[in-house]
Amino acid sequence: MGRASTNPAGDIVFVKPDPRDWAGAFVARMTNGPYSHVQIRISRYEIVEALTRGVERDALTAEPDVADVASVGAALEPERRAHALTWLLATVGAEYSGWAIAADAVKALLPRTLGSRTPFLVAPRTFDCSQLAAEFLMMAGYEWLPDAIIVDPTRCSPNDLARALGVLKP
Repeated sequence: MGRASTNPAGDIVFVKPDPRDWAGAFVARMTNGPYSHVQIRISRYEIVEALTRGVERDALTAEPDVADVASVGAALEPERRAHALTWLLATVGAEYSGWAIAADAVKALLPRTLGSRTPFLVAPRTFDCSQLAAEFLMMAGYEWLPDAIIVDPTRCSPNDLARALGVLKP
């Protein structure tokens, strides 16, 4: 977990579920960590995130006690980061499909050896939050993602990304 940077564009925000959010708590528990959601910062006060209603650009609202930040944006090559941020903004409005939600539910019922996502249920060019963040990092040239995330970003969870970025211990 990094300190706040002067240019946070590209930083990844990991959000813990609200105590009343049973679905978020389920996601966190089933993916072996405290996080249920991921956001990508595009400025000091703005984020892009994939929600059940789709990919949205919004104000950063996560409180410090329910969110942790991987300060990776400043480590990215500026031109690649700018390219990835342009791509990210172009995803605003993309769907978070019902199939992706179903995949999240089904994957919790499958043995871990089958992976953390069920890609046969995920529609193309729809996103969930961790897939959006993983694809952003790859587009931005972040070089330290595990092979499993690079090969299939639809299979990563918020906690997989948190481990990959050093926010959680492996």
